[in-house]
Amino acid sequence: MKRDNINYLVVGTFVLVVFAVLMVFLYQLTGRGGPSDIYTVIYNNVAGIKFGTPVLYEGYQVGQVESIQPVHADEGMRYKLELSVTKDWRIPSDSVAQVVASGLLSAMTIEIKEGESERMLEPGSEIKGSEAVNIFAAINDVAANFRELSDDSVRPLLNTLAVNIEKLTDELIQLAREDIRPVFNNLDRKINQAEFVEQTNQLVAKLNVAAEGLQNMLNEGNQEHVSSTVDNLQSGLCQSQCPVE
Repeated sequence: MKRDNINYLVVGTFVLVVFAVLMVFLYQLTGRGGPSDIYTVIYNNVAGIKFGTPVLYEGYQVGQVESIQPVHADEGMRYKLELSVTKDWRIPSDSVAQVVASGLLSAMTIEIKEGESERMLEPGSEIKGSEAVNIFAAINDVAANFRELSDDSVRPLLNTLAVNIEKLTDELIQLAREDIRPVFNNLDRKINQAEFVEQTNQLVAKLNVAAEGLQNMLNEGNQEHVSSTVDNLQSGLCQSQCPVE
């Protein structure tokens, strides 16, 4: 009986130790490793932020988000966050608490960018906030701008261009029908007229006769006479013009 009690005591102690280690491990995961100070930060949007979201200081985890409280303001809804930061952690007054994500699928964190001021924030003070840029929202905005540009500028320009091209095409067709085609038809009629063809044939026949007459004048016998006549003319011209020695 006494041995059974010892076994129960050993098992119970082991379970308590494991449970304590587990609690310490979970406590470390939440970023609460000791005494802390509370700071506040205000955002317009807290998408991806919740209780336990890590608070980093230049990449080093110093705390977590303790609470998120909606606050009504004149300019709209705002969200006040309480951040627990390691006690006596020095935060310059011009530091900025920015909501960031290391990747598209990464969880949001609050990254405190260290300022350059020599004055340090007191616990309970407000840290200047800077919200994360929503990549998908930005892409949607760009797509909306392109859609608006297409609807308001590009499409009307293309429609106007299409109308002008259609008008120009109609004018060219009308010009071809009313001006160019009649000129070619008239020229074709004149070329095809019998009188024009007959005159052309007569002219060709006359040219053929003249060519034959010229060929007859320049046969071998006439060529000798022509050459002798040319020589005589040259001799007479030389006698009349050449100086007497």
